[in-house]
Amino acid sequence: MRSYYASAVGAIAAIGALFTTTTASAYNDDYFNPNYAYPNTTNKMQEYHSTFHYEFTRTLLRAAGFTADEAEKAAVTCQATDWQLFTSKTGSAMHGYFVGYTGLKVSVNNTSRIDVYQSRFWHFPRRAASTSTPSLTYPAVGEVSGIKSNTCDYFSTSNVCKDPKKPELSIIDDWAINGNSRAISGAGYSGISTPTVSVNGANQNPVAGKVWGFGVYLHSLADSFSHEACMKTNQLNYHPEQESKDSATYSTAFPQCSSENVHGNFRATTEVPAAEFNGGNPKIASYPNNDPTLPWTKAAGRAVYASARLFASKNLGTRTELWSEADRNTFIDGFAALGTATKRADCALKAWDSLAKGEKTPPVCQ
Repeated sequence: MRSYYASAVGAIAAIGALFTTTTASAYNDDYFNPNYAYPNTTNKMQEYHSTFHYEFTRTLLRAAGFTADEAEKAAVTCQATDWQLFTSKTGSAMHGYFVGYTGLKVSVNNTSRIDVYQSRFWHFPRRAASTSTPSLTYPAVGEVSGIKSNTCDYFSTSNVCKDPKKPELSIIDDWAINGNSRAISGAGYSGISTPTVSVNGANQNPVAGKVWGFGVYLHSLADSFSHEACMKTNQLNYHPEQESKDSATYSTAFPQCSSENVHGNFRATTEVPAAEFNGGNPKIASYPNNDPTLPWTKAAGRAVYASARLFASKNLGTRTELWSEADRNTFIDGFAALGTATKRADCALKAWDSLAKGEKTPPVCQ
């Protein structure tokens, strides 16, 4: 196994390998419905994307007290964090930005999934037990079974956390939630730079302490849960096929870490259930807790919501929660139990509409 950060030569080789393999994203459950008109017939979803990173995240933010505009900005940025140097279903290069239902267009730089340094930092981050602000503790083992609060604890033989008390996600949340503009640049990680964001085609700008930066953080936070099984079983903080063109071998040797096994085949012509939400993939029958209510999705939803409340209190002012804790967790668990991206998108969109109407109880996911 390799050390945490590859050599320059290894990085170049890994980037080359990625162009020949599936560049599937964490929580990329491949949702795209060109006939789904929302909120009107002229605004249709523009890209294949993750229902967790976009529809689900923005609904949770809205329930946490964000305005619809704030929730949309953060959620579009959350999905756009995956979009730098992305490859489409047809194999052609995509345009580098993500467009939400409202037409908001966001692109994010310095968070590329095909750069070996950036991928490990932004898309495979390890968590500490809490954010850099002690008032927020991530879901503990006792709250959602099958997960760790501090995922540095999984690593003992290789890829050991640079600082187990302040792993990658703590650096990111210090930048995004606390507004520490030097958190990323001062962390001392090779190949890592502070992200910049472009909104609706404008110039790229720094985003620390703003809703846009919080969207980037939410992406990394969710990825820290969706990749946890790989960390738990193999002590890897990257997809092995990113390190070798022999993806078939790695898929067999490390099934919990294979991007195609875990995230589904992004270029498949039909909808493929992703393992984060619903098992069903015979290649990963041994996937830990492989069932329709996968605990990492439940934990990630709770962490996104708790982080939204913390960010709002520090940066947006007093905000009222729109759902009770019991209703919120029922919604999260119901979303996690759904077996297809279309059902998950529908669940989140109905809940978004329900919040807009002022309804106090989310609709049942089914």
